[in-house]
Amino acid sequence: MFPDMQRIWAYVRRRWFQLLVLGLVLFVLLKKDLSFQVQLNTPLEEEQPVQPVEPEKYSVRLQEKEEKAPDGNKLGLSSLPEEDYSRFDMLRAVRDLDPAEVEEFIERFAHVARAEEKKFGIPAAITLGHALLISKAGTSMLTAETRNYFALPCTPDWKGPRSSYDGSCLRKYPNAWTSFRDHSLFLTTGPHADLKQYSGGSLQEWLGALDGRGIGQIPDYDRQMRAVVQAFRLDRF
Repeated sequence: MFPDMQRIWAYVRRRWFQLLVLGLVLFVLLKKDLSFQVQLNTPLEEEQPVQPVEPEKYSVRLQEKEEKAPDGNKLGLSSLPEEDYSRFDMLRAVRDLDPAEVEEFIERFAHVARAEEKKFGIPAAITLGHALLISKAGTSMLTAETRNYFALPCTPDWKGPRSSYDGSCLRKYPNAWTSFRDHSLFLTTGPHADLKQYSGGSLQEWLGALDGRGIGQIPDYDRQMRAVVQAFRLDRF
């Protein structure tokens, strides 16, 4: 046997296990590559043409969506007699809005009001009722100009932006969230710090405690807030 062959044979005897493993690895790789090539050469199934949406069906879906929009009865607006609306100008202004627009406002800020309740203990119904009445569901010129959803006034300790509106100095905010947060602070600090004792209290306790304080310039506060909570079922939050 030639010397080179002897060295090769000796190397194979020493490395037979490693060579066996290498052979198995090469076999698996070659098998996968062959399978991949076979799949590439297999003709694709003919794709089914996409069926166009018929205009009639699309119109039906739009109609169904419109039918699901909340109306006055779903919001509970018919639960109050007309004389209550005539007495409560702010509530009547909200009632005259598109019901879908009002419900959209409530749904938009309900989670914010709940978060403020969790942090400051102010019932979400109080926060939503204030914002709903004063901002007219976000449609008032005051809210558009100042992002002030609660008509909070400028006070000696207020260092933020200001805006003159209807002869009064009002706080101005960069967005709705800061307005809602400042409302919570306004009700639990400064002259109204005593309201912190009602943190986590019931809606009725808060309504009684807020009555007569002139917050948000809501006339006949207790009755009008109770009316708006009832009309829009704000106590569901």
